[in-house]
Amino acid sequence: MIPYIEPPTITLLGREIAVFTVLVTLAVISFLWVADHSAQRKGLSYQQYGKMALFALIFGGLGARLVSLVGYYPDLLTSNGGWSVWLSFQGVSSVGAMSGGLLGTWLIAHWRGWPRQQLLHFVDSLALAAGIAWVIGRAGCAVAHDHLGPPSSSFWAVAFPDGPRLDLGLLEFLALIPLVVCLFLVDRYARRPGTTLAFGLLAYGLMRFGLDFFRAEDHRIAGLTAAQYICVGFVVAASLLFVRLRRAA
Repeated sequence: MIPYIEPPTITLLGREIAVFTVLVTLAVISFLWVADHSAQRKGLSYQQYGKMALFALIFGGLGARLVSLVGYYPDLLTSNGGWSVWLSFQGVSSVGAMSGGLLGTWLIAHWRGWPRQQLLHFVDSLALAAGIAWVIGRAGCAVAHDHLGPPSSSFWAVAFPDGPRLDLGLLEFLALIPLVVCLFLVDRYARRPGTTLAFGLLAYGLMRFGLDFFRAEDHRIAGLTAAQYICVGFVVAASLLFVRLRRAA
């Protein structure tokens, strides 16, 4: 059984900051850094991808908040919080960030008239960047213990003060490490642009869909979490992309 660790904090300039906040900040920075280096390696110039990476980050933030409110905290939408409900980032959805970032990228790319191959190279770079950022962000979820699972006495359970139970943030963090390693291997050896994104959507969609059945406190719609519905979309989109890439070859 895994020992329980209190959510740590660090002191910076006389103020205590949660390690979760530090890790999420590092995740955002790593996303931009990996996207930059991967895009350069794929032959894209900064003029081509610089603003697009920022657009992806902005749309990702909007998607993260929107899915969180609609899928997990619908009661907040009818509260009297006004715009503060939307502007507060207490409660964001990781799959909402991914879907929002991809949708925003696709819209802006078509608006700017990007060629198909250039767009596929860019979204492959985004997939790699999102993978690294996701690992760092889920490490933050693991130390904050903010995705609780059911009581359990298994080897993977965490010895919480009120009894052992699964910690879904920790489990996803551990599952993401080999997934992201495979993502980089696929990107290195894939012959067709778009393959990295398709693999990432398929692998993560299947993994997250299964893990979410163990979430104990998430709001559900017809028995499934909002993330599970989006993950079904990820798997369908990945399958269609694989078929299209095969036909294009």
